[in-house]
Amino acid sequence: MSTTTAKARKATALMEELERLDTSERLDDLEILRLAHNAKALMASDPAGAHMVLGGVAGIKGDAASVHEHYRAALHLSQRELAALNNYAIALGRAGRFDEALPAIMEAHRRAPDDAFVAENATSVAVQGGHFTESLTLYEAWNRLRPGDPLKHESVARKACDAARRGVFTEAAVRNVLRLAHEVRIGAQVRCAGFSMEAVFGETDNFSFAVHVRTTPREAIEVENEFVERVIADAALMTDPGLTFTVSFRGTTINGSDGRATP
Repeated sequence: MSTTTAKARKATALMEELERLDTSERLDDLEILRLAHNAKALMASDPAGAHMVLGGVAGIKGDAASVHEHYRAALHLSQRELAALNNYAIALGRAGRFDEALPAIMEAHRRAPDDAFVAENATSVAVQGGHFTESLTLYEAWNRLRPGDPLKHESVARKACDAARRGVFTEAAVRNVLRLAHEVRIGAQVRCAGFSMEAVFGETDNFSFAVHVRTTPREAIEVENEFVERVIADAALMTDPGLTFTVSFRGTTINGSDGRATP
């Protein structure tokens, strides 16, 4: 095994550990500290890989500024630019910054238009940020790569894009609402476990967007209440047509663990 391959494998193993920690019900502070320590130890031999791991840790913590700092360094140093761009977008998504994640994942898609994994990640980033027009191009790319295997939210994303084209709401208005929802989630120190979006039954031009969070249903209701209070306090949002795009929070934890992110 070459030295370069060995270095890459160490960084890959740490990224896999990061993914495992992020998808666990409860985030272990000591495990996160250990992971960051191991990444820093890799800095001398594989600085690009170390920065990618540390950027991922920053994403879990909701620290978007540090995500940018580490991934800009990784992209400057790395020979694995496609992986760096994809992981950059994932880390920013964890930090609730989907607007900022979109350029990174779109650049990855531009460089690797036949990579289905990148295309799938790109559709998720676009929809979670309210960039429905961009998502249609990405869904088309996925369908070209995986014919007969449509992604979950394609149909409703197309409906939302059509509603925006007809002036029901603007995509900018939806992005404002979603941006606030992600900001509230990060402020509550809860991690995202995914999302679901659907057109409200019987109401063609109304849509619901549920942010799935790694916390108890009770805690999720508290996060949602904070979001609603923030919306009510914002005069611009209260008159915003994006409010026909309703956001809720759904807790995914049922064993009493609150799954809070490390501050």
